[in-house]
Amino acid sequence: MKKISITPFVLKTTIKSLKNTWKNYLINISLKPVTKHHATDIAFREKCNLGAFIASSLIPKKPGYRRKNDFRDAQNLAQHYAHGMLAIVHPPTEKQESVRHLVRCRMAMRENEKSVKQQINSLLLTQDFRWPKTKWTGQHCVWLKKLILRDKHSQQVLDELFGLLDYLGSRIQYLDKEIEEIAQSEIYTPSVKKLKAFKGIQTLTAMVLIPEITDFGRFPNPRALMAFLGLIPSEDSSDDVKKPGTITKAGNSRCRTQLI
Repeated sequence: MKKISITPFVLKTTIKSLKNTWKNYLINISLKPVTKHHATDIAFREKCNLGAFIASSLIPKKPGYRRKNDFRDAQNLAQHYAHGMLAIVHPPTEKQESVRHLVRCRMAMRENEKSVKQQINSLLLTQDFRWPKTKWTGQHCVWLKKLILRDKHSQQVLDELFGLLDYLGSRIQYLDKEIEEIAQSEIYTPSVKKLKAFKGIQTLTAMVLIPEITDFGRFPNPRALMAFLGLIPSEDSSDDVKKPGTITKAGNSRCRTQLI
């Protein structure tokens, strides 16, 4: 085992020499933050003939194991990979990752909007203002705009929260338009149409699933996809006693919240 620098030329040279010497070989590349962009670069992957990418957080590790260095890491990875104990991940390309960032930004804006609404509700409760019907409807918003609180500072806080809520609403509308345009592009249109054929899935949900999952073909069956999304039931059974539980919620939370 030896260390090599992560450049296309060095990797190609190393792979060529390994092919001439060994029939089977394994190259372990540690993707640090500085070099992580290489994993999403298709041209770099094709030049270096890179294969599987391993999820570092899912590598088996013995309890109490405190001796870590490059040699031991490479040795453990080779052993685990030979026994099929490593979880293979599929990193997105730079374009796919940029779209994923945009969709995640929109989802974060929605969460911030919910938080601001909760702050407004809490503030009004401290001022003893209560709306008896469904909140955040058209009538409720008109009622909120007409409220005048008892003191100056509380009224100022309410006005600032309303301003922030209006701003978040405008940014969400803008991001929805941007995502809609991306969904109509040649790259995403076929996948979006296929997903929209399922009941309850519209453009936004499809555009959340596509960048997050990246490649649907990597799942051998629907059960594997559901396991990835954390939608399979948990279980705590022993011998003849079967104890099924709720869904595992162990997968991608963004996709799961869009589906349930």
